[in-house]
Amino acid sequence: MLAGVVAGTAALGVAACSPVPGSPDGGPLASDREPSTLVVSTTYSPGDAVAAADRLRSLDRAIDDLRATTRSGWVGRQDDVTGYLGELDGGRYPAATEPAEPEVAVVIAAFLDAYGPDLFGVSATDVEPDGAGALPEHESGAVTIRATQRLGGVPVLEGGLVFDLSTTDGAVLHAVGGRVYPGLDVSTTPGLGRRAARRAAVRLTGGTVQRQPALVVLPQGTGRLAWSVVVAGVDPERGPIGLTDGTYLLDAQTGDPLDFRPGSAETRTVASTRWSTPRQQPGVHLTTSRASAQSAPGDTVEVDGRGPGGEELRANGTRVAGGVQLLDSTVPSYAASSGRGGIYTFTMGDRYEDRKPLPGDAYVERGGTRITDPEALAAHSLAREIYDYYRDVHGRLSWDGQGASLISVVNYGDNSYCNSRFDPNLAEPAMVYGNPCQDSSGAPQEVTEVEIDTAAHEITHGVTSSSAALIYAGQSGALNESFSDYFGNVIGNRYKGVDTPLLMEDACVGFTTETYFCNDYPEGLATRYMLTGNTFDDYLYLLNPPNHLALLGVSTQDNGGVHLNSSIWNNALWSIRARLARIDGRSGNDSPLAQSFDAAVYDALTNRLGPTAGFLTARSAVEQAISARRDDPTILRVAREQFEFNKICADCSAFLEPFGDPVAVSSGTEIEPVVSGTRTGWLLRGQGPLGLATVKDGSGKPRVLADYPDTWQLAFAGNASVRLDSFYGLIRAAGGGDKGRDKGGDKLVARVDDSTYEIGLAGSEDGAAWVDESAGIVGFVDAAGKVVRTRLPRLGGQQVTALGAGGGSIAFGTNGGQLWTARPGGKFAKFGSMGELVVSVDIYGDLVAAVDRGGEAAAADTASGGVYKLSGDAAPMGVTVSASYVVWADRVGTLGGGVARSEGISAGDTDLMVFSPASGSTFPVRASRGQQGYPDLSGNRLVWQESGYGGDDVFSANLKPGL
Repeated sequence: MLAGVVAGTAALGVAACSPVPGSPDGGPLASDREPSTLVVSTTYSPGDAVAAADRLRSLDRAIDDLRATTRSGWVGRQDDVTGYLGELDGGRYPAATEPAEPEVAVVIAAFLDAYGPDLFGVSATDVEPDGAGALPEHESGAVTIRATQRLGGVPVLEGGLVFDLSTTDGAVLHAVGGRVYPGLDVSTTPGLGRRAARRAAVRLTGGTVQRQPALVVLPQGTGRLAWSVVVAGVDPERGPIGLTDGTYLLDAQTGDPLDFRPGSAETRTVASTRWSTPRQQPGVHLTTSRASAQSAPGDTVEVDGRGPGGEELRANGTRVAGGVQLLDSTVPSYAASSGRGGIYTFTMGDRYEDRKPLPGDAYVERGGTRITDPEALAAHSLAREIYDYYRDVHGRLSWDGQGASLISVVNYGDNSYCNSRFDPNLAEPAMVYGNPCQDSSGAPQEVTEVEIDTAAHEITHGVTSSSAALIYAGQSGALNESFSDYFGNVIGNRYKGVDTPLLMEDACVGFTTETYFCNDYPEGLATRYMLTGNTFDDYLYLLNPPNHLALLGVSTQDNGGVHLNSSIWNNALWSIRARLARIDGRSGNDSPLAQSFDAAVYDALTNRLGPTAGFLTARSAVEQAISARRDDPTILRVAREQFEFNKICADCSAFLEPFGDPVAVSSGTEIEPVVSGTRTGWLLRGQGPLGLATVKDGSGKPRVLADYPDTWQLAFAGNASVRLDSFYGLIRAAGGGDKGRDKGGDKLVARVDDSTYEIGLAGSEDGAAWVDESAGIVGFVDAAGKVVRTRLPRLGGQQVTALGAGGGSIAFGTNGGQLWTARPGGKFAKFGSMGELVVSVDIYGDLVAAVDRGGEAAAADTASGGVYKLSGDAAPMGVTVSASYVVWADRVGTLGGGVARSEGISAGDTDLMVFSPASGSTFPVRASRGQQGYPDLSGNRLVWQESGYGGDDVFSANLKPGL
């Protein structure tokens, strides 16, 4: 059907793998295949084919030279973002040590000066070993050095390299990994002082600055100098829509926002359909929030009591006036002079988050040493167990490795929250535990949120946030969740003295049948299960919805499946660990091989991964860590076998083959594509709801419209771009290109209210529309920049939920299913209705189409009165109309596969469908597994959001005329 509908498209894909031992068809390992010295990125796209080819030739030459000079088998992997190398391993540098046996720093500097510019784009002067970057030298003589990219002494955000060396006969380099950003050239002298940066952050957000602002260089273009400011308690009434607590990166010269990083990571998929987490308040200031932190602590006393499951627990407390506080000051990081570095437990009591700032009150037992709150005692006792694990096993002092206070907050929110999270945005980051879940009738769904696997999971999120900082979306987000699951279960099993793949089973103690959160697995009831059997072939190709649809109640789809797809990496890691324990003939808690593997996984997480890492990068990082430790070769062999069996290898997973022409494909998240003529636009989004508005003209290079990700949505009005800026309102750039370069530059079209963000923009070749319900108008800016406003009709209490524009017409739908149309500046007329809330609507001249929340899709010709029923199972993923066609996303089934089965979800498999009013025919654009959605048409040119590469990318195709 593709050949009959789409013209001039290219099929893209990756070959399937050779079979592996243990698989049903048997066969050789990947290591038996023909070797390659350079693994080329399939997603690096500099926008210039000649430049991309030149980069590959340069990398090939440099690797060949390194191999010849050192007479060793170096292999490199191209980075998806920079186009230089992201990994290099398999060799020795120098080939042989000199009699003087060079030191580690000398070898690293010599390597970077000789090969750094060609392989990584930087030299020795661009990176600086971290003071805490060297791991303790392994008994084999292996040592790992972490280095941060710096410009003029200022760290480059998320830029750095990791070096693996051996030191038995002088320092020899064996591997380099990471991501650095070549070509940075910006002044590192701020025009704005630290105090001014604090004031700018408060003015912007209405929140409270939690720590001293720090200078960083953002790797955007040639670099942007920024103040990094952590803010909590963002005021939704004062702050811009779409923002919450997190790290704000402000231009160090002007104070303007450049970037934003939210921080919370939760145990399970957030039940709420809104994109935001529950509002946070300015929190934990240990030196000021409680009197005992200002003075020397009293005597340490042992406290005890029953935990949530009825188990007896003990912990250390501190005698204070009036009782015993849950403060453990016996840990080595505790500093009596400052009151920091200990283990603390706070409670929200019966005060919900909006009435009492986090962390609530320090927990003090007034009646003796028997603790009466089971949740508080469990959080306190388990925090010490987890602290001791990371200190005793991995040499890590608290979650950040620097002896930070380990804080737990219990009794947070009501029973509708029933989740837990690590929150890094407070003055002192904390674990926040909700109350146990109940269903709508009040029946309990779990025993507690405070149990050992959950607590270790959350504290490991803190470990990740202070090391790899894996972005919470797509594959990197799945890794973020999986590493927390892995160490949550390692620590939980160690604590309980069991060896089981059950995760968070203590939340289900006493239940005999399944509940919403307690699932029935082979070993019993638990929240999750590590040995799911899921491979990379089971990956759920989920799209992230646009912001305004999320506000309407359309699911966020778990940020592209961060909890769901984590089961793939969980299965791979736990399969390796379980196999190693069997080889040792011991439980995982006692197996030396399993313990060594734990250390390699920890090394990979804390020293070798960057924020955008995916499954393949993580595999490489684990194998590099195993090799660097010089442990029993059995570990590396088993790891490679299991990674291959789980299809985590570049040429063995049955990746989807996206159709059409790739417009924007990267490790980032590209969402909400729009098109007008030869121009295509989209949002490049990070963790938060905002993004960088980006435009590409024909085959040219993508251009960012503004230097900071403050765009809620992008649309076209002819050749002009119109973006919904979260700080200022509706901004038009005449010509749609770079800020300040286009004739006329940026111009503010209108100030808008929250309804504009909730409804979204509608763009077309002739103009763009928006709704301002507080003003009672629908605005329209035409291709020349002229603005007209049309009065909203009386809707009988209903609200606008969807908007479309095209062919000189405007249409909108309401939460009651009403449909209205008008010409810009004219009077709206009601022409029809849908069965439920209108999720999407579009119009071109007299042809209008809409999709409602129940899945009904219909089109109508408002001139002739003709009505076309398109589907009864449409997905809430957009609809678009041109003079000839209607295109929408239709549910053609479920994605299926192991992840969907093991997680008990039914994710929709969506395909784009095309309807031709002229012929009355409907065609699939192309049937394939995975989600396609959020289409936009300009003439016969179609753009859409595509999941085929495992994330959110933008593709285009030309529909044949006359279908």
